[in-house]
Amino acid sequence: MLIHGSAWRGPRLSARVGRGAPRPAKSSDLLDKTPALVWRSDPEGRIDYLNGSWLSFTGRPVDTQLGTGWLSGVHPDDREDRTRRFAAALAERRDCLVAYRLRRHDGAWRRIVDKSRPLFERNGEFLGYLGSCVDVTDLDSDAEHMSAEREDAERARSRHDVLVREVHHRVKNNLQVILSLVALQSRQTSGPVRDGLERLAQRIRALALVQQELHDDDDVSSIALSPFLGRVCTGLFRLYRAEGVRLDLEGDDCEVDIALGTAVGVIMSELVSNAVLHGRVRRLRIALACDGGVRRIVLSDDGPGIPKGEEKGLGLLLVQKIAAQAGIALAVDPGPGGMAVLDLRSGRP
Repeated sequence: MLIHGSAWRGPRLSARVGRGAPRPAKSSDLLDKTPALVWRSDPEGRIDYLNGSWLSFTGRPVDTQLGTGWLSGVHPDDREDRTRRFAAALAERRDCLVAYRLRRHDGAWRRIVDKSRPLFERNGEFLGYLGSCVDVTDLDSDAEHMSAEREDAERARSRHDVLVREVHHRVKNNLQVILSLVALQSRQTSGPVRDGLERLAQRIRALALVQQELHDDDDVSSIALSPFLGRVCTGLFRLYRAEGVRLDLEGDDCEVDIALGTAVGVIMSELVSNAVLHGRVRRLRIALACDGGVRRIVLSDDGPGIPKGEEKGLGLLLVQKIAAQAGIALAVDPGPGGMAVLDLRSGRP
């Protein structure tokens, strides 16, 4: 039996494929119309059929490719590997999957994925192999392009992280210098001026704490609010020796970019500091909610609220100014319970 080009002769391929169920015969017309490159071998593994798509792809006469002639179109660096893999599958009568470069009619080397399986007659007689090949060169190129883009993005992100950490380091050092100057000046004054300087020092320490916690994670491109606010509050409790205050942190976690996270951290540290230092609170509650493009933070406590006459103190003016600059809608209830609501209009779900 010899099968040339698209003329199919010999036994009908109604035999079972591998261990599968019987299949109807495949016509040569159907094989020629399929976009896959189809080949068939005899029991010794020599090619005795190539479909029209194969012949169109290679651009070589069928007679030059039968037997082992087709191997001359395989890239020299891939030829041995393809031969070895197929010989091992042939010896065990099992499926074979191999990739190699095949020369196209225009001389270009194209990467081919070749999948083949053994053919058997109904009586168990081994007939050879039937294989189909797919050109995956463009897919590989797309994958390489996507991989290169990912690598570029990762490098850019790494450079950004290094820059952010450098800025954080400089800000931290500058805050320490300012704190030292304030402490030095405070020791040389007394009365209300000294009280004001000490409160300023407390704000600087709280700001340094926020900066530290913002950069606690390896990824500084975004910040997860729930663990971040938990760390800030715990740090403030230690700073003010208020470890007895209980923190209830609940709701959805939200991720925001580092700029918005900085604003949230400064606002929350000011509100929490006021509650702990002046509100005699024993319990703080922070509830987070993510709803579409709006992230909401609700802070409440069990304290008496803001004393009368201090509703427009420096602390509230400070947080309102920061909120306005960051695009945060801020509402503060000065009454008992000390509720503050922050609506964040940007961020990431």
